[in-house]
Amino acid sequence: MNINQSKQNLMQVYKILYYTILSIVIVCAGTIYSSGKNYDSKQEEGIIFPKGIAVNVGQVGWMSGGSLDDVGGPWRAGIRRDFDVRDYIPIVEVGKVLGIRFMTLFILGELDRLNILAEYPTSNPAGENWDNSANIGPRQLDIMKYVKNNAANMEFGITGVLHEYWEDGVKSRAEWYNVAEQKPRDEKIIRSNIDLLKRLMAQYGITPENGHSFPESFISYGFYYNPGAEYSLGGVLSENGVKYANTHFTTMKGLNHPPFLDGGFDNGVILLDRHTHGNQWYEYAKTPQAEPDSILTVVVESHWANWLAFDDHLQPQLNQMWIKYLRNIQAHPGHYLSKNTEQLYSQWLYKKYTTVTESSRGKVEIDNRSMPDDAYKYDLLGNMVLAVKLIEGEHISQATLDGKPIPSYYEAEGYGYIYLPPLEKKKYNFEYSNGRNMMSTFVNNTGTYNVYNLNDKGSSIEIDLKMYGEQEVEVRSPKPHSITSSNENLEIKSFRYDEKDATTYITIKGRNIQGEKGTVILEVKR
Repeated sequence: MNINQSKQNLMQVYKILYYTILSIVIVCAGTIYSSGKNYDSKQEEGIIFPKGIAVNVGQVGWMSGGSLDDVGGPWRAGIRRDFDVRDYIPIVEVGKVLGIRFMTLFILGELDRLNILAEYPTSNPAGENWDNSANIGPRQLDIMKYVKNNAANMEFGITGVLHEYWEDGVKSRAEWYNVAEQKPRDEKIIRSNIDLLKRLMAQYGITPENGHSFPESFISYGFYYNPGAEYSLGGVLSENGVKYANTHFTTMKGLNHPPFLDGGFDNGVILLDRHTHGNQWYEYAKTPQAEPDSILTVVVESHWANWLAFDDHLQPQLNQMWIKYLRNIQAHPGHYLSKNTEQLYSQWLYKKYTTVTESSRGKVEIDNRSMPDDAYKYDLLGNMVLAVKLIEGEHISQATLDGKPIPSYYEAEGYGYIYLPPLEKKKYNFEYSNGRNMMSTFVNNTGTYNVYNLNDKGSSIEIDLKMYGEQEVEVRSPKPHSITSSNENLEIKSFRYDEKDATTYITIKGRNIQGEKGTVILEVKR
């Protein structure tokens, strides 16, 4: 065993020991860290300021899963099987049931159809002799077509090229950060990796010319965190469009990092800690083992193997296991399932910097004056989410922010979830009431899109939103006689009106797989 491998093994031992001790301490202390400030676990009524929780799916994209570590290659998915488009379907199916767009993080090296990794010797074990011919074929095309067509429930995020780093054929961990020596990779190498990723995506038409932006989400093993410096990993990622990142903070011992189980800004990117809750990266059919009260980080880690059954006939049962696990999180009074990554990271910011105080039932003050300027400078802030416990047959019947109706609302697991627009750095007055009737005009957010604003002008209703893929949007409204979009890349495919529910159902498709923004205008008669 060489010195670098010994260091890597020692790091793994330290990591496991740290989180094991931390988990025991938290459980034994009976803490409800996961609920965040402004939440009382005994609260049965009144406003709830929940913590957003999301499960990420790491390292999809391999064409084969068996480890190549014994010959100096990547560990891959840790399961000896070949992958095809069927192995992506469970993520989408579970997402559709729950209205979630999973943060799905791709390894792109084995999707290379032109052998361009040979031009980047540190990206692969063979260096300039890279040959991916064994993987080139229709499976790759089928996979990426499915990924592009299912942006509503599967985010196209990035892990990297082949996850590790090679110098003269010798592997070290990891691609984006030298974990063994606790120092950053050379900036030129990092920038060339970004260039390589863009060229790999271009092989499948994922380019700005085709309307697609660079992925907004990124995970890695180790991270060069250096806010305010001329060079940091976050800075390079932000320049290229990444906004949201996470890693195991235990891999960053030699440099400054945010507090464990927390996060911070790194030159335009929000970096969060993530934690594995009993489901190892190589384990088939394994959901996280932590109960909602014991979840340590807002990003709950999973890997591809965890989502796959041993055979196709067992997959529906595993899907139900994931649905049950995630619904238990949604049913917890201190948590809610973030519908997408933007919402997860936005809620983390609000929980960290914003106070919510209910002076009397239905009257709430929101103080967002402490929100850091970087949240606005880098466009990192989206919806804020509040919740109210509902009894059977009850709804939020009225909700306003500074006198204006809220844009979006959703009910699940006995709670009403209130989606406020992105907040400015100021105080707000929020008022709400429960009742047997629904609000008259709002978006029922059953999908994974973000609704930023709703402006009811009487003869028209304008809805500002960000659409992922193609989805049906439910708008509680009068009957529209026409519906248009301000953005030609935000296409109104069709719409219908249900008189009984007083709801307009609009099928909308966004071109950019990272989300398409625009205003949808309903012309109505009252």
